[in-house]
Amino acid sequence: IRTFGKSVDGWLRTALGYLPERLKTIKLTIINAFAMTLRRYTPLNHLVQVARAVLLNATQVNQMLADLNKVDFHNEQAWWVCECDDNLISRIERKFKNHLSSQSTLEDWAQGLDSLLNDLLKPYSNFTAEKYAKQAK
Repeated sequence: IRTFGKSVDGWLRTALGYLPERLKTIKLTIINAFAMTLRRYTPLNHLVQVARAVLLNATQVNQMLADLNKVDFHNEQAWWVCECDDNLISRIERKFKNHLSSQSTLEDWAQGLDSLLNDLLKPYSNFTAEKYAKQAK
């Protein structure tokens, strides 16, 4: 797919050589946007495929859970990640451990993270774009 995304512009230029310049420009603009989208999403697709394979491997998931259980979330090991209150860190820790221990699918992880982010961002949902950007800094 990535090779296709990189090559399609040249192929189309050759194929459209006979068209009027304006029509060729329009078609090339559209195909370049499409090719850029392909190139942008290809690494994400690869990441998802690898993540899915890891989540389907019980040994790897159990090792991740064992490693996560070694992290001291109530002391400084978690503080550098997020300067937020202990309840939030505990909530995130529980959610991750629940997903790992229940052998959640990639879709379950995505839904859980989406729900968590929506909850965390809810207090800022009525901010203007400028105020939101300022708060994010």
